[in-house]
Amino acid sequence: MKFIFRNIRGLAKKETFIFVVMLICVFVSAWVILFSYGMYQNYHALIVEGEETLKEIYPRISDGQTLTYSELKTFLEAVPDEAFDDLNLIYCSGSEFEVEYDVEGQHLRYSSWFVSRFTLQSGIIHYSPYIENYWNSNGMIPTGRYFTDSEEINGANVVIIPKEFTSGTTAEKLYGSLFVDKNTIKLLEKEFTVVGTHSSFGIIIPFLAMPPEQKVGQFSFNFENIVTRKKINMLKDTAAEVIPGKLEFDDADVPDSDSVYIYNNIMMLSVLIAALTVINFAFLYNFIFKKRSRQLAIMRICGCTCGKAWAICLGECILLCVPVFLVGVASYIPFMHGVLANLFEFMEAAYSTVIYLAIFGIYLVMLLAIMGIMLAGQISRTLTEESKRV
Repeated sequence: MKFIFRNIRGLAKKETFIFVVMLICVFVSAWVILFSYGMYQNYHALIVEGEETLKEIYPRISDGQTLTYSELKTFLEAVPDEAFDDLNLIYCSGSEFEVEYDVEGQHLRYSSWFVSRFTLQSGIIHYSPYIENYWNSNGMIPTGRYFTDSEEINGANVVIIPKEFTSGTTAEKLYGSLFVDKNTIKLLEKEFTVVGTHSSFGIIIPFLAMPPEQKVGQFSFNFENIVTRKKINMLKDTAAEVIPGKLEFDDADVPDSDSVYIYNNIMMLSVLIAALTVINFAFLYNFIFKKRSRQLAIMRICGCTCGKAWAICLGECILLCVPVFLVGVASYIPFMHGVLANLFEFMEAAYSTVIYLAIFGIYLVMLLAIMGIMLAGQISRTLTEESKRV
């Protein structure tokens, strides 16, 4: 141990600048690794908390404006294909319709909506496998089937009706006003074939089967991945160009594409940063090591083995790095609680004693592995060369 402490004292006195740079390198690496971890966890918590919201866009029809199915179709077909590359479905509800009937002397009114769920590929409307799979796997189509892609593309006159239409008093009265027979229903001045029943709400109808002049109530987009600002801007720009003044988009708090990529890989970057900071330290230490080459050769002649020389140098690196890294961690903790916790909602909860120990362990393993390998090769080579000169 006395050789280790003597080397550190000599380094601090004779190579003060390099010594300070080495300490700063270790201190900063502690902050960078801890901050990277906290940022990743904060981002991950935000995604988990609002995952579905971040995957959906809800345009609003502007006050005082109306939007017809024809205008919506024109808008959707004009949107760049890139905006819909991971589209699950487009939800669209038409104007509400009402059916009035009498039951035991009481005049009753039944209200429902026309609902379409579809997707878009290369400007062509298709059915949504996403919603079909979801409904089938959850038993939401008790009888019949979902639309085929051909029926959605061609706007076929087919519907999927609520299951209550086919049972109970309500169904009996509706048969007289809506149903031509048990397999045919009359809506929008057309006859539709009933292909199935569902346990959701509204009368499900292919988007292109709706009259072009029919008013849209509301619509939304659902995507497979988190929506980026770039996609929202493409939708905004297309709406402003094709149907100006008709739609409004909320300013969603979503990351851009580059941010999503960086955040998703931040843990890998943290390990890479730890490795790079150790490598940087290794280069600085290598500069010092070369100045000690003759000293090592003399120690070797006096009986110092390569293994002992390796242990002395590695011990010096550990005594330099470990205390400074721990000081960096200790100084980061109050800064995180006092400043970063106010800026990043979920960052504070991401840390614990176990996490701090794990991060320190990662750094220590990197230090031992990289410095150990570097010193083993350097000591063997140096002692071989210098022993010939002494």
